[in-house]
Amino acid sequence: MTILPSGLARAVHHAPAAMNLSGVTGWKTPAAAGRRGIIPRGALLFALGAGVFGCEGSVGGPISDAPPGLDAPPGLTGPGTPSQLLPQLPPGAVPPAPTAPAPAADAVPTDCNPATGNFVGPSVIRHLTPMQYDRVVESVFGATLSQRDLLPPADTQDTYDNQGIRQNVQRLHAERWDAVANRTAQYLVLNPDGLLGCAGMPLASCVEAKLPDWGQGLFRRPLTNDEVQKYLGYYQSVAQTSPEQAATSVLAAMLMSPNFLFMVERGIPLGNGLVQLNGYELASRLSFMILGAPPDQQLLAAAAAGELNTPEGLERHARSMLDGAGDVVLDFHKQWLGLSGKHQLEVPDGVPMSVLDSAEEELRWFIQDWFSSADTATLSGLFLSPRSWLDADLANVYGAPPPAVPGMAELPTDQRAGVLTRLMFLGTHPTPSGRGAFVMERVLCSPIPVPPNAMFDALPVVAGETRRERFSRHSGVPCAAACHGKLDPMGFAFEHFDEYGIWRDEDNGKAVDAATSITVGFADVDGPVDGATQMSQRLAESATARSCVSSHWFQYANARRAAPQDQCSMEHVRNAFEVSGGNVRELLVALTQVDAFRFVRKEGL
Repeated sequence: MTILPSGLARAVHHAPAAMNLSGVTGWKTPAAAGRRGIIPRGALLFALGAGVFGCEGSVGGPISDAPPGLDAPPGLTGPGTPSQLLPQLPPGAVPPAPTAPAPAADAVPTDCNPATGNFVGPSVIRHLTPMQYDRVVESVFGATLSQRDLLPPADTQDTYDNQGIRQNVQRLHAERWDAVANRTAQYLVLNPDGLLGCAGMPLASCVEAKLPDWGQGLFRRPLTNDEVQKYLGYYQSVAQTSPEQAATSVLAAMLMSPNFLFMVERGIPLGNGLVQLNGYELASRLSFMILGAPPDQQLLAAAAAGELNTPEGLERHARSMLDGAGDVVLDFHKQWLGLSGKHQLEVPDGVPMSVLDSAEEELRWFIQDWFSSADTATLSGLFLSPRSWLDADLANVYGAPPPAVPGMAELPTDQRAGVLTRLMFLGTHPTPSGRGAFVMERVLCSPIPVPPNAMFDALPVVAGETRRERFSRHSGVPCAAACHGKLDPMGFAFEHFDEYGIWRDEDNGKAVDAATSITVGFADVDGPVDGATQMSQRLAESATARSCVSSHWFQYANARRAAPQDQCSMEHVRNAFEVSGGNVRELLVALTQVDAFRFVRKEGL
């Protein structure tokens, strides 16, 4: 059944009822990982003239089976080998469009075993996240449409919304993508001078002149000559009826192309399942990882010049982007901390609801202020910095002098130290068990013991009992003690903060006891602490915490969990983070220097 309900549907005459994306890219799909991998037709077809160029087939199928928009970049097709990275074109063949030059032979990774190709974890195809979708449209057309709520909701893995293994494309995705593509295209065509760059030109001339630029921005690489001609042909076939409708249909078709919707990484096959990413693919990885946005013209030019084909070139460009990484760093910390927004929070009687807006604003300013300087952007700074963004509402909650105007200020250091003592974190994780579980799983990468196959009643509230006394009774319930025996003592360090994240000296008329002993099995963490500031200090000094946080950054940056084959890449990232003193800016650079960033492993090649 066709599921292109709008302008695109009118151009669809024939196509398979569903498509398997494995045949397009040679990548492992969610189906190969135990999830359905069939993509509804509407998500993968784009109308070009009288028909739709579809695809189907198995992993590693011939390139000629792919639709024009998914052909391997000209000059980079064919199965290369580690010693032969420049496949030969047929005699007299000329690439139809510019392409990034192939990497030099010395780009083959040597720190593991290139003979097997098993030094990079398997890749899973992934599509743009809602944030990335908006950023690409804004980058190409200057239109800030904020359509995240209209796009398909993200399915998360480990709280991260960009994980390919969880991006199981369903009918809902096709319908939402199609609706947003048409809505976006219609909006753009309503203002062709300002958004499409058509000032002083008839619409037909504008489409002909600007289409290659639109395509390069949306697809994050130059269009081939064949692609340009097919899109122009499609425009001309509809323009006889309505130039505006023709422009809308072409733009919608480009926004429904898999080249736009997906992170297409065909690369250069080197054998044994190993694929080297080309310059444009590396440019996309680099820009999305650090800026959360598509590569700009300067970075695409660097890709075309071969500047990204060496670790040194990647490092140089990565460092030039760090000052613009604030939005990505904030997005990572929101997901790592499990913060989906102010709707998770509550406020007690007497505290205005507006403090929830203030708490979100504080987190944004705190993270960006902390990351803005190489001197402060350390894990220690994240856990210990007393700096905060304050307005009158938040200052009242924190017990700080109210500022004359909202801005950065210092919090009382005997109460607040770093991100784990801020309202957003504490209100999102309101119980000792929840706070302890976060530190164990997300800061120390220590798995929580699996609960036994038994049930126990919720702990009843006893009159006059403090929260700590109530949660301490977990230890007396055999089927609860296995995990709560580790979680709750760690969470007790936060007892000076109530469920809202507000400081207190008493609980139910008794003095708060925040002294506890950590016993999670790490020598640099275990031992007595008294309060959240001491806990934060312990974590700030912990090599275990630095190793764990680096693994979370690896997962977020590569849109997948680290696999056993990624051991060499992970060791490099962890070592670089450790040598830098836990500097997160250096960690981002280190993530671009490993095989897992520059190569992918695809099953069936």
